[in-house]
Amino acid sequence: MDHGAAMWELEQIKRLKARYYRLQDQNRWDDWGELFTADCEIADPIDPSITLYGRKAIVERTAELAAGSRRAHRGTMPDLELLDEQTATGTWALHCAAQFQGQSGPAVVFIYRYYTDEYVKDRDGQWRIHRMEYINDMTVADSGAPQPDL
Repeated sequence: MDHGAAMWELEQIKRLKARYYRLQDQNRWDDWGELFTADCEIADPIDPSITLYGRKAIVERTAELAAGSRRAHRGTMPDLELLDEQTATGTWALHCAAQFQGQSGPAVVFIYRYYTDEYVKDRDGQWRIHRMEYINDMTVADSGAPQPDL
């Protein structure tokens, strides 16, 4: 693959991850689910020892965790590598501010983590997320936050 083509493919993966964050924040779960391969393997956002298999499982679990919250995800520092014309890997830094309804009013959580992703170019020519794992560096929560160990 020539340099120009490789740069184009990497840009398409960056756009995929941008949609991942934006659609999740907007609760657009059907659109968000289309960003994953049909046979994706995604670590549970709360318990990384659990793997979720398939679009439906990741959409249902993430929508459940997001219910009643407002979120603002920001992905930065993409470190992407094309392995071949159909597969790529990447690591992203995440900052997420989330507001939940706590016992004494709104509670805010700030989550800092890294995503490690594997991408596959599907039959339709679109890059999709096939595998994803999370490493939680730090969570900062106010005293009313419902889940300080996010």
